[in-house]
Amino acid sequence: MERNYAVGLDLRGPISLSRSNHLMGYLRSSGLFVPEETLKQGLSVHTRTQDNVSIVFGEYAAHFQQPGKTLEELEAVRCAIAVAAQLESITPPFEPQLKFNPNLVYIYVGTDSQGNKMLREDFMRNARRLQRALYSGGNFAYTELSGDFGILLGLKEDREGYTPKKEVRMNGAANPASSLDELLARIKQSKSSQ
Repeated sequence: MERNYAVGLDLRGPISLSRSNHLMGYLRSSGLFVPEETLKQGLSVHTRTQDNVSIVFGEYAAHFQQPGKTLEELEAVRCAIAVAAQLESITPPFEPQLKFNPNLVYIYVGTDSQGNKMLREDFMRNARRLQRALYSGGNFAYTELSGDFGILLGLKEDREGYTPKKEVRMNGAANPASSLDELLARIKQSKSSQ
C-alpha cells in the first residue's frame, strides 16, 4: 500500500549536543548528503541524501523519509535501512562509529497521495506482514496519539523504552538480526517470494 512513511532506527549510543556539531560537519563532507541542506536545528541534525531521502538525527534515533513521495511500506523500510547501512560504512567512520539497532524499526504511517490518513485497524495486516518479513514472526507493537499511529517492529526487549505502546500478539518468536545488511537480505528474500 503506497503512502508517505517515516522510518525510525535507533542509534546505538546517543548523539550529544557536542557530538551533533561534529556530526553536521561529518555529514556535509561525506559525499552522501546535500551539504547546504545539512543543518542543525535545536538538538537535532537535518540532512538530505543526493536522491532525496530526508534524515533527522535526534539524540537516540534517526528518522528517514522521502518527502512528497508515496512508497509501499516494505520499500520505505528498505530505503531507510539501506541509507543507514551506508552511514555505518562511510570511511573514515564518524567517531564513535554510527551504528543502528537492527532489531527495532519504527514506522510512522502517514497519508496517501490524496492526503488521506489511515486508521490503525486498517494497517494491522500490513504490520503483521512487515514483522514476518523482517523478523520471521514474533509480536510487534503500536503507539497512538491524536489519531496518528506508529508501528514498532522487532524484538520486544528493544521496544521497552517506547511508551505508551500496545503489544500485538503473533505466532512464533522474533528472529533477531545481527546487522542492517541481514535485514536488507531478508527484505530482498521477502520481495522475491511475493
